[in-house]
Formats: sequence, structure tokens, C-alpha cells
Amino acid sequence: MVFKKNNKISSINQRKSTNRSVPGSFGRLQYLQNLVNEYQQTEITEHKEQILANLANFCYDSRNGPQLRQLRVIDLFFDCILEPSSAWFKAAFQSGSNLKVDESEARLVEFALGGLSNLSASSPLNRQEILNHIHLPCIVACATSPDSTVVVHSLTIIIHLFTRCPNSEDFISLGTRFPAIIQIARQYLHSYCQLPLTTLPEIHKRNINEKVLSTCSQLKSDKLDLNPQSESLPYQLPGSLTDQNTSTVDVECKNHFCTAEKSQSLGSTSVNKWASSPLVTSSSSFSPSTPCPTTVDLVLTQPPAVLLFKHYASIAAGLSKARLTGLVVSTALVGCGLAASTSMVSPEFLENCYSTTICLALGTTLTSSAANSINQIIEIPYDSQMTRTRNRVLVRGLTTPGRAALFALACTGSGLSLLYFGVNPLVTSLAAVNMLLYTCIYTPMKQISQVNTWVGAWVGAIPPLMGWAAATGQLQCGSIILACLLYVWQFPHFMALSWNLRSEYSKAGYAMTSIINPDLCKRVALRYSIASSLVCLAGAGCSALSLGPWAGCALGIGSLPANIGLIYYAWKFAKSNSNVADGSSAAARRLFRATLFHLPVVMITVLLGSYCSINSGHM
Repeated sequence: MVFKKNNKISSINQRKSTNRSVPGSFGRLQYLQNLVNEYQQTEITEHKEQILANLANFCYDSRNGPQLRQLRVIDLFFDCILEPSSAWFKAAFQSGSNLKVDESEARLVEFALGGLSNLSASSPLNRQEILNHIHLPCIVACATSPDSTVVVHSLTIIIHLFTRCPNSEDFISLGTRFPAIIQIARQYLHSYCQLPLTTLPEIHKRNINEKVLSTCSQLKSDKLDLNPQSESLPYQLPGSLTDQNTSTVDVECKNHFCTAEKSQSLGSTSVNKWASSPLVTSSSSFSPSTPCPTTVDLVLTQPPAVLLFKHYASIAAGLSKARLTGLVVSTALVGCGLAASTSMVSPEFLENCYSTTICLALGTTLTSSAANSINQIIEIPYDSQMTRTRNRVLVRGLTTPGRAALFALACTGSGLSLLYFGVNPLVTSLAAVNMLLYTCIYTPMKQISQVNTWVGAWVGAIPPLMGWAAATGQLQCGSIILACLLYVWQFPHFMALSWNLRSEYSKAGYAMTSIINPDLCKRVALRYSIASSLVCLAGAGCSALSLGPWAGCALGIGSLPANIGLIYYAWKFAKSNSNVADGSSAAARRLFRATLFHLPVVMITVLLGSYCSINSGHM
């Protein structure tokens, strides 16, 4: 184990010396991504500490901010401080609680708080994200730590977040958001003003507590009776953006008075390595005017309602795979719009077209969300092994599989009910079949056979059938052509996507064509790109017969550039050398972008052609 640990640490040092990319560049993003991946994979505490220290140093440069936010490094830091901060708080404020925090955990907390301190000092966007984080109260709880350095970091972050900005009109004081921090700071000052100022960490911590009380007293409601002999020295720090108010939770505080003996027992550690500017030391004594009360108003489990809503909304969006669900709903609406422009539209739809369309959109959203949630529950052990899926909500533990299952059950019931009563039974049946196909056949088959891609393509082809059936009450030739277009389009799209993820799919145990038979993967992408063009031509002929020449010409001519581009990039991908990683990977990326361009262009062309035909009187 020692040999393995030394090898890993030496590899980190070697990578640090060889990856000096420019902040904000793609190379820097890859380097930071590698750090995050290694932190999540390693079990060696010393290795974790070194990675956190590296990330904390990168947080100091504001040019790294967008990439650090993209990689959710703030969440990683908060994950490190969540459990230890709770233990410190319980030991400090709740009777009968024993302080049991591992020394290695405390060390990780120190580095994580250092990173958050750097982030809060680097840019207003970082401060806003920290202020809105669901676990922000953990930083306040860290102020009760027995470790001086942890307290220094915690209070430094608080000062950065809650110092009033000169140009800010709307401001919620620290005393309003977290009243307990005032009492924590008073307790430290009540203790340290009686001690000889002999160690730098204790001086540093005392001065930070003075600044905390100064920050809290920025509003008249937070005035403190300070010693008039103490001179308030200026301390300029960037201020936070607008914050939200919140209610408080009363926590009883019994026999929690810091004595000189207890303060001397605090460990003296190194100075704050991440402070953006040195704190000003003051030799004047500081004596609180009132004793520490026995009731502390603390917010640790009840953040503002708006933050709770954003938190749960983000979890719901993650379980639903919001972008994928949006694509499914859009294809269903396209099918509905096309069918509504034909003479085959049902009288029931014409009578309630708006309500039916809304029910179709909401019902499709809910059923798609349910299917995607079940898919993520099944694939938790596989998603955790892939960089692409490692940040999903279930893998990160933001919610439990049980709650995700309840969410899926609620979405299934409400979605199918909405489709049944608001649209028609045929659409409900198609939605139910699609859910079963996705969750019970496609998802398990991904571990068994490469045929899963062909099965999964049918899942994407059914939503336009649902839209067509919503408007006409039946399935007809036009709906089949539209479904075929969605079916064949998915092959170049997914083959290109899976090509650059071969190593990750292989590591997770997925049976993908790009892994089992790379040459077949390229050929399939080219074949189905050509098939996509043929389906568009068939659709143009069908549209010309049913909707008139305008619709046929619009689909045939309008989609021609997109079809030519798709075939060209698929041909380049098929001809690329698989042994040359950069060449085939670049060709796959270009093909993937071409598929993202192809589908919306064809769909918009079809809709424009059909409605131009209506306006020209060919209905």
C-alpha cells in the first residue's frame, strides 16, 4: 500500500510539472477534470489532501472560475465539510454529544475551506454560488471547530460573503441570515481578550472575529456595544450579492462558555494559507457588553424557501434528464403540429386543441421523467464509473434511490392519467409501451448486447407517433415516416457519441458497437445517414400528395443541405483511421455536431412547409 501511495503522489507531482496550461484554456479544464476524477477514485487520504490543496490553489485565480463551476468543485468542497462540521456543532451546542472527528477528516476540511475561501475572494459569481448553496450553514458550523485554522478559514469565508458591497443597495446582513455567528464570535472574543496574545493563529482568529462582529454591525439592527477605546480599522473585502432572508431555529446552548483553559487547549496550527489579504492585528482589548445568552438562533437545517425550491428543482431536473426530456417533448409536439395541418385531424382535437396540446406536453414530460429516473436508479453502479455520468444526482448522493423511485412513481401515475383523460387512450398506450421498452428492455440490454442501440432507437421514434395520434386519434402514413426519420437519425448521433466514450463504456461494462466492433460502428453511422436522407425524400413525396407541392418542396429542398452535410461527415468518420486516436475522435465530434444541426433543421423545414401549404389553400 505504501508503494502504491507513493506512486500515485509522484504521478500527481509529475503531472503538475508537465501541465502548465493557460487559465481558462481547454488544457486547464482537462487538468482540473483529472484532479476531480482522481479525488473521487482514490481511497488514500494523503492523496486526497494533496488534490484538494491543488484545487484550492487553482481557486485563487478568477480566470479558473468558470471551469471550476462547470466541474462543480464547490460541491466537492462542501461534501468534505458536511459531516465534520455537523459533529463539531453538535459537540459545541448540544448536550450529551461527543466530539468524534477523525484527524484526516479535519485536514480535508481545512483544505476544502481554503478552496472556498479562495473562491469567495476571487469573483462575485463564486460568492453568489456559495451564498445560494444548500449547505452554506456548514461553513458557520465550522466556526465551532476546535482547530484554529479551520475557524480562521470559516470566518474568513463569512466575511467575504457578507461584507457590504459599496454599490449594493439590497443587502441582508450576516446577523439576519445566521444570528448564531454573532454569539460564536462573541464567545471567542470573550475568551481571547483574557489571554496573552502569544500565538499567531490565536491572534488571527481573534481579529477575524472582530471583523465578523463589525460585518454584523453594518445595519443599525445589529449594533454592538463595543469598547469605545477600540479603534475600528478599515478592512476592505469584496461584498456579497443580494441574499435571501430566512427563518431561524432555536437551539438550546447549555454550559457553553469558553474559558481560558479551554481556549489554551485549542491546537495551534499553521496560518491561513489562502487569505486574499492579511488581517489587521489590533492590540486593543475587546470586551463584550453582554454575556453570552443561553439560547442561540441558528439556521443549519432550514435554508430560505427559494433555495430549497431551487435545490429540489435541480434534483428533479437531474432525475428527469431535462435536456433529453426536452428533446422527447419537442418531437412529440412536432408530430402533433404536422398532423394538425392535415385533413386527417380529428374533430375532438379541433374543439380542444390548446388543452390537448398542453396535456400532451405535460404528460410526455412526466412519463419521460419517470423512465429516465428508473434508468438512473438501475445504472447507479455503472454511472459512478464514467466521467460523463459521475455527477448525476443519485451518484453524488443528492437524493436516495427510494426517493427517486417515489418521484418516478408519481410522474408515471400523473403522466399517464394526464394523457388518458386529457388526450386519448392511444397516446396513453404508446407512452406506457415506450416506458416499458426503455426501462425493462433497453436499459438491461446495455450490459448484454450491442443490439441495445437498435432497441433504444425505437424509444426515440415513438414520441412523434404520440404527437400524431394526439391530433388524429390514429396512426397513419405520415406518422410512420416521421417515426422512421427519428429512428434512423439516432444511429449516426449515438455512434459518434459513443466513439469518444469507448474507454468509459468499456470500464462500466456496457456492450456498445464502438467497443465490440469499431468498424461496424463507422459503417452503421454512414448507412443510417444515407437512410436519413432517403426518409426525407420519401417524406417529401408523401407531403406533396397529402399537403400539396409547397410541403413536398420545402421538405425535399429545405432539408437537402442538412442531409448532404450529415452524409459528408459520416463518410469522413467512416474513412478515418481507427488507429489514429486524434483523427477518428475529431471526425466523430464533427459528425455528432452535424446530427445536432440536422434534426432541428429538418423538423423546422417540415413545419414551415406544412403551414405554407395551409396558407396557400392546398388543404
